[in-house]
Amino acid sequence: GTFEMTGGELNLAARFYVSGGVATISGGTVNLSTLGHSNSTYASFHISANTDLTVSGSAQIIFHNPNSGSAGDLFIVSGGSGTKNISGGTFIFGSNSTGSNVEFVVNSPFSLSNLTINSHNSPGILISGNDLTINGQLTMNGGNINASSQNLIVGSSGDITRNSGFVTGNLQRGITGSGTYL
Repeated sequence: GTFEMTGGELNLAARFYVSGGVATISGGTVNLSTLGHSNSTYASFHISANTDLTVSGSAQIIFHNPNSGSAGDLFIVSGGSGTKNISGGTFIFGSNSTGSNVEFVVNSPFSLSNLTINSHNSPGILISGNDLTINGQLTMNGGNINASSQNLIVGSSGDITRNSGFVTGNLQRGITGSGTYL
C-alpha cells in the first residue's frame, strides 16, 4: 500500500507502523502516541526494512509520550528491499502532554534531517542499536541525549542549537574547512 501526507494533521493515540509499500511524508504534522502505549514489538514510529520511506519538506513528526514497552519510539529498519530518504522534516520529542522524567528510545541507522527535544518536562532521548546522525538542525530545548552506548553524530552540514540539556556519552561533530590536519 501507499501512505502519502503532504499537509494537515494526523493524530494517532499509539503508533504509526508501515510493514511494506511506500510511506511519503512531505508536509503536515503526525502526532504519535498522544495517549501513550506499551508495545514490545513495534515502536511508536516503526518503518520496516521493506518500506520505501521519504520524509521531506516541512513535515513534523511529534512523539508525545514514550512507548512503555521495549520496542522503543523511533525505529527505522535497514536491510530489506525498501529505500529510505530523509532529506527534510523534523522529528520532535516531547509536547505539553509529555510526562516528567521520561525517555524516548531512538534506533535509526539512517540519518535524520532535523531533531528537536521540546522543553516541557525535559524529556530525554536514549540512542539505541545504531549511531544516530543528524544532518540538519539538532535543537535541544530541554532534556538530555544519552549517547553512552551509541554515537550522536552531527554532520558537517548540521547545526546545534542548545537552550537546555546536554549529551552524555559520545558526540561527534563534523566540520568543514580548509587547512592542515593535526
